[in-house]
Amino acid sequence: MSDLVLKHNGADIRRVRSGSWLDLPDGRKVSPAYAGWQSDDGYALVAYVVPVPPAPTAEQMRAEQIEAVKAEAMRRILTICPEWKQRNLTAQAAILAEKRRANWTADELAAWDAGKAIWDQIAAMRIRSDAIEAMDPIPVDSADDHHWA
Repeated sequence: MSDLVLKHNGADIRRVRSGSWLDLPDGRKVSPAYAGWQSDDGYALVAYVVPVPPAPTAEQMRAEQIEAVKAEAMRRILTICPEWKQRNLTAQAAILAEKRRANWTADELAAWDAGKAIWDQIAAMRIRSDAIEAMDPIPVDSADDHHWA
């Protein structure tokens, strides 16, 4: 059975099922409900048409593409350094900054250099992401490795 729309003078009242009993707002009953039924006082049953969403605008499509690039950048950054490790590196950097570089041990200097190497990789990923986002048009295959190398 198909869906119908009860209309009154062209305005939608409600959806009903074809073949079912239908109570009109004025108390009258219609059975069976079928497309094409109409009354002399402006009620009618018409087939329900599923609304088609409007096509996205160019701006909406570009925004979606940019979000996809940002999501890919995040995925790649988290592969380089998960969030928990980023937090640990940030905390470590704060502690070392407080201690001042001249007072660092060899292990602390090595830890700083290792952390900086990770942040440099993340910064490079962000630069690549910005470059892809600036492309016009953004490549359909923007997640492919050759765009991020």
